[in-house]
Amino acid sequence: MEHLGHSSITVTMDRYGHLFPDEKDRLAKGLDEAFKAAKTSKDVASMWPLDGQKVVSLPKGRKKLASEQGS
Repeated sequence: MEHLGHSSITVTMDRYGHLFPDEKDRLAKGLDEAFKAAKTSKDVASMWPLDGQKVVSLPKGRKKLASEQGS
């Protein structure tokens, strides 16, 4: 998206998504497997909130992408 100068991933997928029909399924499966592995990993398990603890929200501001910055 950023390399092509598109305003959003939706624009990129609308334009080029048909070229890679199996990639979305492969990506979703890979992300699901990585999430499951991370959730059961002893190293990562310590990062998940314990019972009664709340997850802290991230700041709402974000860095602008190169495509969003003016010339």
